[in-house]
Amino acid sequence: MERVLVTGAASWIGGRVVQELEPHHEVIAVDELEPRLAFAARLHRYSMDSLDFAQFVVDRKPTTVIHLQTLDRSAEIGATRSRSGAVLGAQALFGAIERVGSVRHVVVKSDTAIYSTGPRHASVLSESTRIGGRATRYERNLRDIEVFVTNLRPSMPEVSFTVLRLGPIFGPTVGNPISRYLTLPVVPTLMGFDGRMQLLYEDDAVHAVVFASQEAKADGLFNVAGDGMVYLSRMLRMGRRIGQPLPAPLLRQARRLLGISGLQLPEHTANLLKYGRYVTTDRMTRDLKFHPAHTTRQAIERTYGGRT
Repeated sequence: MERVLVTGAASWIGGRVVQELEPHHEVIAVDELEPRLAFAARLHRYSMDSLDFAQFVVDRKPTTVIHLQTLDRSAEIGATRSRSGAVLGAQALFGAIERVGSVRHVVVKSDTAIYSTGPRHASVLSESTRIGGRATRYERNLRDIEVFVTNLRPSMPEVSFTVLRLGPIFGPTVGNPISRYLTLPVVPTLMGFDGRMQLLYEDDAVHAVVFASQEAKADGLFNVAGDGMVYLSRMLRMGRRIGQPLPAPLLRQARRLLGISGLQLPEHTANLLKYGRYVTTDRMTRDLKFHPAHTTRQAIERTYGGRT
C-alpha cells in the first residue's frame, strides 16, 4: 500500500483529495489549521516551516507526496505568515524529500496565476511562456516554489515531479474568494474592463490532483483548466447575477466593504477579473492524459445551478 503524504490537508481541496485517497492508501495528512472537511485519516498538526515537520516526513517515509499547501492563505493567517509558510515550508518539504529515499512521485499544486495578468500579457499562455514582470505576493510565492522543484529535479532522477498549474477553481462548495465573489447577487466590476474567464470546475480540480498522483505519474509542468472561455459580463448574465460596473475609486470602496463583511478578494484575483487569462492545455491532454469533465461554460452552469 502506498503511503501518500498530503500537505494542506485542512484546505477544501486538501480535504477532498484525502477523502478520495484514503479508502485505498495510507494517507498522511498534514496541516497547521483546522480542517474544512471531515476525513478519516489523522490530521498531523505541523507548521511546514519547522524542523519538526521535516523530521516527521523523514520518519514517515512516504512513497508519494502531494503538496497542496501552496494556497493563498493571507486572509486566514496574514500575508507575511502565508508567504513564510508557503515558501519556507516548500523548502523544508523538498529538503526532507531529498533525505527520505522512499519518495518516487511528487505532485505540486501550482496555479495559472503564476503567469500574472495585465494589458501587455500574451493573449494565450502556454507552459513555455516566459514568466516575468510585476507579480503579486501570491504569484511570487508560486514562482519561488516552482524554482525549488526545478532545482531539485537533477539531484533526484529517480523521482517524477508533476507540477499542476490549476486554473481558477470555480464551484458551489469550494468557498474560495472567486466563487464567493462571482455568486454575489450584485457583482461589482471595473468599468471599461471585461476579463476573459477560463475556469476549472471544483470536482475536476480534485480529480486532476488524484489522477496525477495515482494514474498518470507524468513528469513535467501542466496547465489544467476547462476548455473554452467566457467574458466576465457574459458569465454573470449566465448566472442571473447583476454586474455593476464601477469606476476604480468606487470599486475599491465596494471591495473594502465586502472585505469587512468577510469576503476579501486577493490582488491576483482582482487582476484576473480585470484583465482575464487564457492558457493552453495541450500538454494536459497529450502528455498528462487528463481530460476535465467540464468545460468553462459547464463549470459556470453547474456552479450557478447549485447556488442561488
